[in-house]
Amino acid sequence: MTETLSAWLILVNTPRLGGNRLSKLLSHGSANNLVARSRDELMALGLKADQADAIKHPDGRLLDRCLSWAAVPGQTILTLDHPAYPHLLREIPSPPPVLFVRGDIETLSLPQIAIVGSRHASMEGMRHAGEFAAGFVAADYAVTSGLALGIDGKAHAGALDAGGCTIAVLGSGLDSLYPARHKGLAVRIVENGALVSEFWPWAKPRRSFSLAVTELSAGSRPAYWL
Repeated sequence: MTETLSAWLILVNTPRLGGNRLSKLLSHGSANNLVARSRDELMALGLKADQADAIKHPDGRLLDRCLSWAAVPGQTILTLDHPAYPHLLREIPSPPPVLFVRGDIETLSLPQIAIVGSRHASMEGMRHAGEFAAGFVAADYAVTSGLALGIDGKAHAGALDAGGCTIAVLGSGLDSLYPARHKGLAVRIVENGALVSEFWPWAKPRRSFSLAVTELSAGSRPAYWL
């Protein structure tokens, strides 16, 4: 298991090897099979020299950090071929090869509705977000959002206050929670759902990560924008 996870992490850390390209590469063999191939064999599959070198000489420190992170109870690294990887997410054109999850991985397979919206919403919009979330969990849906200020936070809180499940997709690593004022909310989410990120656990939030969050939280399931 550790060997297979290490192989996936090596591939994920390969320069310019995104989800779409990696999926095509995996048609030639499993992650273990690919990292075991020679440099020449990897280049014959279409990889550039620096990509093949990254696979044959992986960053051991990064691997150790990830494996140590995954060894903590309640923390899981889901690979694209893991049974708990969200099946709808797997079907998008470029699915994230790995997902870092804190909480219950089984919740990722629940029927979900995403509620996402402005960080500067009106009071009425915030009220609607909480009410919609409560209504959705009453109908046995998990509510997915991005943990941001405004609509996202109210949607998560509304789901939890109604006794439901909620999933937060982060634009940072799970050890770099943003915004900081939602740390308490994040603890509640872990207890009744999951925090999810496609970024290394220590990755700081970046503006460029916002598109990935939108795709993960709303792109593969019904969504409400407020």
